[in-house]
Amino acid sequence: MNFFQILLYVLLAYMVMNMFAQSKRAGKESALVSLVKLIDEKDEFFERVNTLIEGAQSDVMANKFKVLRLWGDAYHGVFDAFDNDLKDIDFDLLVHDGDIGENEDSFFYLYITIPFLLHQRGRDDLRSVIREKMNAYDDVTKGQMLPLLASAADKFFLQEGDLGEATFRMIWEGDYAGMKYNKQLISVYKGICAACLAWIARENDREEEYTDFMSCLDSFSTTSIGSKWIRALDLKEEDDAPEEEEIVDRVTEVVEEDKEEGGQ
Repeated sequence: MNFFQILLYVLLAYMVMNMFAQSKRAGKESALVSLVKLIDEKDEFFERVNTLIEGAQSDVMANKFKVLRLWGDAYHGVFDAFDNDLKDIDFDLLVHDGDIGENEDSFFYLYITIPFLLHQRGRDDLRSVIREKMNAYDDVTKGQMLPLLASAADKFFLQEGDLGEATFRMIWEGDYAGMKYNKQLISVYKGICAACLAWIARENDREEEYTDFMSCLDSFSTTSIGSKWIRALDLKEEDDAPEEEEIVDRVTEVVEEDKEEGGQ
């Protein structure tokens, strides 16, 4: 067997293994995305997420599903299960080599989406509990954009200080050189910043600035989190919001469709 035959066999083996890995990943991604799309069907969502947790082929995937179950608790106001479901998540398994990048979609729910829902429902006590839990990972998330955005969102929710305006503006204007973030999620992060900046501009009678930020929200408003965020801030009339069945949660979908290109 000559060198070229050996090389050919090596390449064929690599291609087979790569195709197998992609197939497995596609199955996992599909499960996450399809679960997110079920969020408005309460009973079906919880039945499905518990089945996925029990049948998960890795502890990491099981914990990603558990994060979405916690999101379901906050979304549907199932607060009697919230504490136990939070305790059931092994956060360490979502950290890879001291970094959250590989599972930043899950951390987005923990840092932004779930606290946002809890505040909307008047459960800032639970929002504080989950925030305290995340504070334990300050060393891991040092230099990451996500916890910085979460801190600004806290100021905005609680109407403290500058309402997070400086951070929102910094991210919106792209002044984040050297900061770690998932490139596939930056449009979502900027959408949140634009929405909050539009609200701040409106409340301070900065009409031109408000109009400018609102004109940047069209794309964000077609995503699930975007439409909910915009409606919660009363930035658009209810009739302007997209129908729920027409929108897909971009946070999970965009990360899980092309995670390999979503580097830090």
